[in-house]
Amino acid sequence: MLNRDEQSYCRSSAEFALGFMRPQGDLLFTCSAGETGCVDAYGGYQMCMMLRHPDTVYDLRSGGLREGLTEFFPRVRQLRATNPDYLRRCARCFLKGLCEQCPAKSWAEHGTLDTPVEYCCQMAHAQAVYLGLLVENERAWEVTDWQARVQRLADRALQRS
Repeated sequence: MLNRDEQSYCRSSAEFALGFMRPQGDLLFTCSAGETGCVDAYGGYQMCMMLRHPDTVYDLRSGGLREGLTEFFPRVRQLRATNPDYLRRCARCFLKGLCEQCPAKSWAEHGTLDTPVEYCCQMAHAQAVYLGLLVENERAWEVTDWQARVQRLADRALQRS
């Protein structure tokens, strides 16, 4: 479905890759979670609609909205991964721009914020193989020349335009 217009898909993927594909390190929140949020029926201000981990939900009954946005969420956004599997894989993987792995999915699937979600990894790797960033059975967290691969993808997309 993503490649109905293969040229357009490859071009937009290349543009996206240049801006967003890089290893993220051990920082858990690389998205916009906490820059805004949503309030549940119990007065819990969630930094992400999908994330209900108790350490990431601010209780508006005990503090104000400003404190949640300016103090609580910025602290939560600085959380670091400690799971060895996450640090070995996700923290070193350059496919972050393609991968849907996030603390909310990890919490929903495993009850932790930093356990890799395997199906997210499989989907990102399949897209990367399709785009020529990886070869079959190669793992992105083991790739050392990822910057050159992303640049080659961008160069190929520009040549097709």
